[in-house]
Amino acid sequence: VGKIMANWTGKPGYPVLTLREKKNGFELRQSRFFASALSEKQKKDSTLWHVPISFEHGGKSGKALLNTRTYTIRGSDPRLKLNLGESALFRTSYPTSVRAELGNMVRAKRLKTRDRLGLVRDIFALAEPGKLSAVDGLDFAQNYRGETEYVVWSALAGGLGKIHSLIGQEKFLKRHELFALEIFSSIGKKISWDTKPKDHSHALLKVLVLASLGKYGDNR
Repeated sequence: VGKIMANWTGKPGYPVLTLREKKNGFELRQSRFFASALSEKQKKDSTLWHVPISFEHGGKSGKALLNTRTYTIRGSDPRLKLNLGESALFRTSYPTSVRAELGNMVRAKRLKTRDRLGLVRDIFALAEPGKLSAVDGLDFAQNYRGETEYVVWSALAGGLGKIHSLIGQEKFLKRHELFALEIFSSIGKKISWDTKPKDHSHALLKVLVLASLGKYGDNR
């Protein structure tokens, strides 16, 4: 246990696992996650963590302990989700083909709430230092039109809100506002505005959606 925990407790930061398509499967590569591209260039961190990995690949579950720089998951099926239940502390960067399949799973509600939350949270977090683009985050956000859970909408609101703040002086700000409004309109139509929320989570969701609709230009 001491060996596994040494770099978790003795070194700053935590890892991002980058998934790359290979000929016979997928390669996982660990590196330190930086929220700033400038910090990453300055520090050049080479920490190696012992990372417990749980995953579902092609309908089958698996576990592994990543204690090297790379690890290979055999099989080319793009239906691959790492960190089931978001039980471990790391970000995950998926290639385009896997993100597309995960998007399908989000829309079909084939993933649990924690996994749907983790996906959108990681994608927006990876867009901040340029590991993914903001467009990747916005594209993936469209898969959540049928979402009903407050914690997931909170992550969506945070990601869309950060982009809104960054482009506040740009000519295309209005296009982003219309996009975000369309995303939030989907849940806005499902909320019963004239009835009392059935629990605390629904009360928080109601406030969040109302504030977001107003922020992005819904005049109703």
